[in-house]
Amino acid sequence: MKVVTSNNNDTKGDKDILLPLTGTTADKLDKSNSKTFELSSNPGSQGAATFKATVRVLQGHEDLRSKIEWVKDTEAVLEGTNTTTLTPARNIVKAVLGPVTHNYFVAGMSYLASARSQTEM
Repeated sequence: MKVVTSNNNDTKGDKDILLPLTGTTADKLDKSNSKTFELSSNPGSQGAATFKATVRVLQGHEDLRSKIEWVKDTEAVLEGTNTTTLTPARNIVKAVLGPVTHNYFVAGMSYLASARSQTEM
């Protein structure tokens, strides 16, 4: 059996990083580009300790890692506010989306709803 080495020099350190470990969106969070929510440490129980969580308002120009962090933060807000129905969840998601991004989100949700109804027929 003949062993052939690769001609590609994959060991060089000049390769682009596909997904950085931290978000690269340089905007600092302030009142103009973020929303703050008061969350419960034990959702659904009265008198539980609360804390504040800040979520970036997604504008659409963010990098992939920042979008992943946004999804995780939004899910934490939905859980921490004990949101279990669609209307309050939709209002929270609308609050943390920019206007253009919100329009794309609504269009995508409408497309998914129509695709689902067609497959159920």
